[in-house]
Amino acid sequence: MEKFMNGYQKIGEIGLDLFLLNLCWTLFTLLGGVIFGVFPATTALYACIRHKEMYGGYKERLYKLFWKYYKQEFIKANKLGLILYLTMLVLYIDFRLLGIFNMGVMGTVAVTILTLLTVLFILLLMHLFPIYVQFEDSIFNYIKRSFILMVGKPKDTIVAAILAAIIVIVYYNLPGLIPVFGLSIFAYISFRVVLVDIFKLKKVGAEHLTESQN
Repeated sequence: MEKFMNGYQKIGEIGLDLFLLNLCWTLFTLLGGVIFGVFPATTALYACIRHKEMYGGYKERLYKLFWKYYKQEFIKANKLGLILYLTMLVLYIDFRLLGIFNMGVMGTVAVTILTLLTVLFILLLMHLFPIYVQFEDSIFNYIKRSFILMVGKPKDTIVAAILAAIIVIVYYNLPGLIPVFGLSIFAYISFRVVLVDIFKLKKVGAEHLTESQN
């Protein structure tokens, strides 16, 4: 019974934490006028999740911690966001053009390819932000590391995709949960799924650094 109550309490704590994180994400996204706020806010969201995983809790008030990461990564996160915005724009325009022009079999093939590219792009995003908050690197290397991790660890990628799909289905059937948990639950799951792989990457990087110094 005690284990059950402890587990129930743990779930409640995670739920409250995800609600507060989503509230911060929403407010700081709006603070940046949405377009310039969404990526710094998303980065801060993942950084706060990482912070709690590392220290077992928040060393300062959540909103102050969120604000610190938001300011710290505002410029760099928006540079990354520009690349992601352009990618989404290209995919959107391609889908629109294929919807306008009837290309028969070639059109079906093109739509299939674009759909696969869109799925890969979404999976890349699920790896990108956990890696972003774990490493100090260039934007190009963030994307490269994310792609390598996504392709190199297909099991974890599939697990993350399945869990994300389940959340989407739950949100579709219970839309009232969207303003409560929003993006925070996606961030929590994607971070937890790729966490072990990220630590492996950091270990390999440290070993290479040690070898180069010897």
